[in-house]
Amino acid sequence: MSDYQTFFPLAILFQKMREHNRTKLLHLQASKTNATISQVYINLGVLQAWTRYPEMQVLGHQWAEWNYEGGRGAAEAALAVRQDYEGLWGANDSVTTGAVRAFEDRGIQIGPWAASRDMELTTAQEILDGNFLVTAGFAIPYFGGRLVPMLYDMAVGAWYPKEEEMIQTGTIDVYGAPGEVERLVKNAGLDQHPNLRIGPLKENMEQILMEMKKPNPQYPYDFRLMSYQKTKELGKAYDRHAGAGTELGSHDFLSRRGWRSSGASRRSRPLCRASTTTSWTSASTPGIRRSGSSRACRRRSRSSRSGPKPATFWSAWASLGGQSFGPRAPG
Repeated sequence: MSDYQTFFPLAILFQKMREHNRTKLLHLQASKTNATISQVYINLGVLQAWTRYPEMQVLGHQWAEWNYEGGRGAAEAALAVRQDYEGLWGANDSVTTGAVRAFEDRGIQIGPWAASRDMELTTAQEILDGNFLVTAGFAIPYFGGRLVPMLYDMAVGAWYPKEEEMIQTGTIDVYGAPGEVERLVKNAGLDQHPNLRIGPLKENMEQILMEMKKPNPQYPYDFRLMSYQKTKELGKAYDRHAGAGTELGSHDFLSRRGWRSSGASRRSRPLCRASTTTSWTSASTPGIRRSGSSRACRRRSRSSRSGPKPATFWSAWASLGGQSFGPRAPG
């Protein structure tokens, strides 16, 4: 998920910079040694955003070690070299918030031109205050809590994942100031992207992020509604969103053949498409146009007959994301 979680907010930042003739970016990467696999996918998202906005210039690059102190120190080091940065990207919210504070110490208000990923509580408040542009994340309590009814149904024999349900992921939501984020998404040409959702900033902050800080959090989820067996016992309807609606919790299924649609056996998108007329092809990583008749697609076609290959799997994982589909019917 880290590639899309990076691509969306960074593309939105680049769009705002383009509209204001800004090109000078400070790029704060996560760590030289910690969680390097995650960084590979973060960098993939950076690459795809840059492909769409090639005029952007990296005038500063620092390692920030994933945390607030690291972000602040990295920004201070970058500001010691120059101070004319016009945009700020950090590997996560903690890093970027620390960097914003370092800029403020120098009298520079970079916050409205700052983007990152994770959707932390402090970042939500900064966005509401107009001091942070955009971030992206998913509802961790939902994605963690839903594992309990899933395991329960498997234990009692009410459900077992089919092949296309073996790989599951939380959906990625983009969070920004209401009104501004919608406009930037549309101007960036991302409003038709099948994997982008704009999350409810205030609701997520009050019902999810604030609760995560409490000793006994009360989330808007009833996870019994996500169990086939429990809903049958209680005479209730199955709800894959645990009673919280589609905005505060959802997940996807991913198989080597594509996405599984709710209540149907069809795959919503093939791994290869013989067309170069759209930017949103599953045969490519986010935002890259590629022909479905390419050699890579022919290799995918052959590999589907003999089981998933590592390259095929990770290409699919990197290129697909974010559609919300319902569960299969019991039995």
